[in-house]
Amino acid sequence: MVLLWRWARSYFPGKSKFHKGRRFGDGTWYDDEKWAFGMTPRGSLDLVIKQVASSRCRDILLPIIDEHCLSGSIFCSDGWKAYNKLCEHLQLEDVDYFPVNH
Repeated sequence: MVLLWRWARSYFPGKSKFHKGRRFGDGTWYDDEKWAFGMTPRGSLDLVIKQVASSRCRDILLPIIDEHCLSGSIFCSDGWKAYNKLCEHLQLEDVDYFPVNH
């Protein structure tokens, strides 16, 4: 079964935007605790979210992708440099990667 995955890196600064809405972290989180990496198969309600260090380098993100994805998957995300030559760095076989230019 081929899954089309999409993912995102998100930052939760602990401050509300335009002084409205909820605050994440209430200002008690350290900088390394404010980043999250999430991914979901397109058309599914399944979701994987992992807290990651602020560096968010290839060495941190690729093991998460390897752990939760299957061989034959298709990946779509932004063209961030940690994803360069993604197919060559994953332990999965027969995967495709399509960067999206924002």
